[in-house]
Formats: sequence, structure tokens, C-alpha cells
Amino acid sequence: MTATAARGVVVGALPLSRFCGGHFFFVRGGDAKRTCLAVHTTYQFSQARGKRQRLREHGLWTLDDDAYYEGRDVPGCEGFVMASPEDAPPRALLASGLYFWVPRARVSFCSLRPSPLAFNPDTPRRLRLRLTPFDSITPKSITINTPSAGVENHLAAAAWYRLAMRNLIAIGVALRRTPIMPELTCACDRYWGNVLPGCYIQGSDARPPFPRCPLDHVMNLPNMEAAGVTHREYSFLNNSRVSDTMRDPSNHAFVELNLDADARNGSVPRVAGVTTRGAHHAMRRISLDAYPTDVEWVAAAGDAKEPVLVVSSAIASFCTFKKRTDAISFDARMAKALRAESHFCRPGDGGPGSRSCEIGFEIPAGVADDADCDALRRAWDEPSGSFRGRYARMSAHKDS
Repeated sequence: MTATAARGVVVGALPLSRFCGGHFFFVRGGDAKRTCLAVHTTYQFSQARGKRQRLREHGLWTLDDDAYYEGRDVPGCEGFVMASPEDAPPRALLASGLYFWVPRARVSFCSLRPSPLAFNPDTPRRLRLRLTPFDSITPKSITINTPSAGVENHLAAAAWYRLAMRNLIAIGVALRRTPIMPELTCACDRYWGNVLPGCYIQGSDARPPFPRCPLDHVMNLPNMEAAGVTHREYSFLNNSRVSDTMRDPSNHAFVELNLDADARNGSVPRVAGVTTRGAHHAMRRISLDAYPTDVEWVAAAGDAKEPVLVVSSAIASFCTFKKRTDAISFDARMAKALRAESHFCRPGDGGPGSRSCEIGFEIPAGVADDADCDALRRAWDEPSGSFRGRYARMSAHKDS
């Protein structure tokens, strides 16, 4: 050893395609899973929970015991609930192309129609306050004040995912099932630095959108844990440690929410109660009206023996808890679980060092306040029906 040290130390760069950093493997993806010999959980968020979550999502975390994969780790819970893999935000929010900064108030890509519900005096005030004055999402529908199509799309898609997750968690509470998180697509990267022009990290040759982006890109996992939210990663059913019985779609139940095609955000066609992910066995179908309460969920699926319930439309899958005290308690948990903040910044117009930032992420209106289920169903029946109606605003803007 002494003789070796005397000859000096050889320093070299390991090939990134073989020894992968966290961004290359977990965000960029592509051929990384095929070429990597080792991966490091660098460039992530949510502390150690973010590292563990990323490894779980890619089947690389080996420290969970059998109870985790059998659903026995949460006392009183049996089985899982998830959104259909085909259920996703509107395609326009996830499409690539417009990932550049444009001057505020000078360039407009706005192509929106006013929402009749938002301006209709007969609409209940508490619902009207949650309806934004725009109703449709097209490849050009970017709000007039946005500095970046990519940022606006990313925050809107993150809002869709938050509403979906919130509803799956609520269903899990009602039915004593553990929610499986949806697979995410991010229209923006996430970064610790002061400036993120174009929605991607400077020097990276990866461009958005980023399919299967990690959960810590849009959620604060320590906050979810502190709120007592137990969940599973989107790839959970692909893990070889999950039993064949649980993974087999013929052993799942498909919960069909009664929505017409227009009420599905233009994201996917109406999903029949048959297989997903290429399987060829029919699932048992359970039919429910859109925006069911916890009591309606229990009546329809409380006795379901299937290990997995698959929901056709996550954002329309829950309205409220019948007992207001339960709704208020749940909202308090979600106010903590869904809270996360990220700045998406460009160089500002106020001189050197100034920034102009969009700040995410928006939390959906609470189930105690958004409790008029009939009004929510009527909103879906209108041409203006949109998940955006569940938010008072989509994002904040700050100049510094």
C-alpha cells in the first residue's frame, strides 16, 4: 500500500451512462435504466424520504418487509386504491414545445373562453369563488400573465395531480385502503438555484416534459409523513415482491364514475371496465356517480374483496365526508400533506440580480368547503367543466 501511494493517485471521470447521478437516472430516464451499473440519489428533494421514494419507484429499495407489499403495514387497512393508468391531466398540459420565457403582458398565447359558471349570478357564491374565468385547455391556452408556457403548464398539471392524490387519500380513509400514487409527468424540471429559464437546468441536454418524474418534484414527502399519509409508489404493482394474485388485473375491481366524455378533461376516452396495461382479463365493475361522498363509497365498495380498486377518474372520485367534523379533520391533514413550495424563476427586469418567479404549488379547495356534490356534478355537465374550477388560483407570482 505504501509503494502504491508513493506512485501517486490516479483521478479519472467515470462515465455518466454507467455510474449515474440522480438527475440522469431518476429524472432524465431514457436509456439510463438499461446502461447504469450504479446510481446515486443526488439532486433530489424531500431529504431522506425523497431518496427512499425514488428508489422505491424504480424497484431499487430492498429494506421494506413483506408487510409493505402485502398491505399489512397500516393497522386496520386492507387493500389498495389507485387511479386508472390511463387517467392523466389534459394532454395540452403535458405536451412539449413551448418551453421558453416570454415578456409579461407583451406576448399573449391566450385562447380561452369565459366560464359561464364563473360569472353566472345564479351559481352559488362559494362555488363561483372557486371557478376561474377560463374553461378550456387547448395547446394555446396559456393565461395572459404567464411568463412561461412550461411553468404554467407544469403548475396546472401539478394541481391536477394534487387533486387526484387528495381524492385517492380520501377514498383510502373511507374504505380503509392504502392509496397508490399516480405516475407523474412534469412539464418543468425542479432546481435549487435562483434561475431556471426554459424549465430545464442549464447545461442539461434533457428537455421537458419528463415522464415518470419522481414524486418529490411536486410533493413534500416529509409533510405527507407528518400528516400521517401512508401511500405506495406508482410502480408498486410492478414490483416482483407483490404477489401475483394482487398484481393480476382480473382480481381488481374497476370503479366507473359516471362522467361523459367532455367531463374527462379531454385527457382520455371513457374507460370501459376492462383491463389496463395490456392484460386481457375483465375486472368486476362498480358504478358510482361522479363526486361520491364517503358514505356512497362505503355503500358501493365497502365490502369489495378485491385487493385493488381502480378508479376511472381520480379528480372526480370524491366530494366530501358526510360528517362535517370528519371533513374538517381531513382538510386539516391535507393542508399539511399537500403543502409544498417551489420557485420557477427567470432573470427579472429590475436590474442585475433581480428575479421574476412563479411560485407553486396550489392546494385544492377543502372537502368541507367544496361540499356541494350536486353543484360539482352540474359543473361537469357544463361545457366549461374543468378541474381548474376547484382552485381559487393556479399559482402565485413574485418579483424580487
